[in-house]
Amino acid sequence: MLKTVTAFKNRQLGQSVRTALEQSGIQVQAECSTGAEAVRAIRKLGSGVVVCSFYLRDMTANEMIDYIRGSAAVLVIGKPATLALCKTDLQERLALPVVRKDLIEKVRELHEQQQRKNGRLSRRSPEDEAVIQEAKELLMQKRNLSESGAHRYLQKMSMNAGLTMRMTSWAVIRQLGKEPDSESSK
Repeated sequence: MLKTVTAFKNRQLGQSVRTALEQSGIQVQAECSTGAEAVRAIRKLGSGVVVCSFYLRDMTANEMIDYIRGSAAVLVIGKPATLALCKTDLQERLALPVVRKDLIEKVRELHEQQQRKNGRLSRRSPEDEAVIQEAKELLMQKRNLSESGAHRYLQKMSMNAGLTMRMTSWAVIRQLGKEPDSESSK
């Protein structure tokens, strides 16, 4: 599960970010307005991603990072002048106004980095990659999806069914009426 915490001084911005994340399948475990709440939430979760504004009610994002160093990735959203205050080596940044697609991609990327760092995400074998690529190509051809759209479709189907991407890709290949390549079926 993707562990996500939001922390915004501006409640409306926080709610907009939460809505965008949840509509994209990223569950927000805690919605906070102070850095202390975000620190408690991420410590309770063990790891994850904090999406926040630079200024919180009780501290800045820089100060919050000192408390959660190593246990969470941080994405700071704000005006370009405010983002210049961020510690560049410890925070990712997105300037306002935020494009929803950029927000989702950045949060997913940070989750993946956290999972790799924590040893919970393994690289796929070349055979698995070939099957997944074949399924994406079929989805692109038959369902008129972009490559990223086909990948998201496979991810969502995998998560909903509790299956690996390879198993879901096999099902898509069979459903769309094409036998998998003999090399990738081994």
